[in-house]
Amino acid sequence: MNLAQGRNPYPLLLPDSLVLGHLSAAMSTFIKASAWEIGERFDSILTRRHGPSWLVNTYGDYRTPEVHDPDFVFNWHQHDSILWDALPPFSPQLRERFGKARITRNRWEHESAHQNMSSFLNGVDQIHRLAHPLGLETAAYAPQLSQRVKVLQRAGGVLPPSDLELQLESEKELAEEARRIAEEAAESAAQAVLAAELHGAIAEEALKAKHEAMAQVAAAQEDVDRLETALRDAERASRQAVSEPADDLKPGDAWSDLPLGLRVLTLKKNMVDLMDPATQTLLSQQVGGVAHEAACRWLEFMPDGGRVHLTPAGHACGEVGGRYTYLGRLDPA
Repeated sequence: MNLAQGRNPYPLLLPDSLVLGHLSAAMSTFIKASAWEIGERFDSILTRRHGPSWLVNTYGDYRTPEVHDPDFVFNWHQHDSILWDALPPFSPQLRERFGKARITRNRWEHESAHQNMSSFLNGVDQIHRLAHPLGLETAAYAPQLSQRVKVLQRAGGVLPPSDLELQLESEKELAEEARRIAEEAAESAAQAVLAAELHGAIAEEALKAKHEAMAQVAAAQEDVDRLETALRDAERASRQAVSEPADDLKPGDAWSDLPLGLRVLTLKKNMVDLMDPATQTLLSQQVGGVAHEAACRWLEFMPDGGRVHLTPAGHACGEVGGRYTYLGRLDPA
């Protein structure tokens, strides 16, 4: 989605999930698009006032910055900088906003350890605090981005289904309907056999129909089982394809300041499973046996069970001894 007008070459992206890679892409385009728009303002106004060589004349041949570079645009510009000729009157507050936008840019370009949901929302706010008083067109992006994140948070922050998962889910629904029809046919055939036997009639045709219907039920069930396995494999592949900061942790490590997973489950020691308190369903009903296997591993750290936070990539953490501890991944390597 491109919200910027004119020639801005950076399309502004709304994330499809709360996965770090999606957030990083959205933040990167927001930063670059805003810097590009400010750079265009610098060049347009300062060229008119100081001539086309204003950038070289100001910074010299050997260290001339690129006018659209966020590293140049987002800086603590001194009060006597030529750049203020293209900006509102100098104020310490506006200068500080440029500086904080630079901190945001550096964090999302170079400091992966500090990239999380909190710093993302803060970064959006910092860029917006600069873009809004400057009247940038990209300022309109910030509230839409914040709203998208809120929607994703309410939805649990999970990845949207892939095309393959949607296709398999559709095929599974058709297979389950075929199984239902086959079961009804088998029941009707069984009743026909019983009726024929009660009346002493020859039941060969009825028996044949019953066996055929039962074979259809078995075949339909095989299709359902096959598609359930394929769907769970696709869901597991989607989780494993997600890159998150917790990828580098080992079970038992401190979770530190990493963002908690937005999906909160209850680890049940009596069931050796995890329950979603919002839907009162077991995780094994969704992902299969890996839920039981994960619960076994995680109960080693939390023998009495308790709350577990699960990220979109399947990383889990829970409170152990008063601190958040990495429990491991739903899908072990």
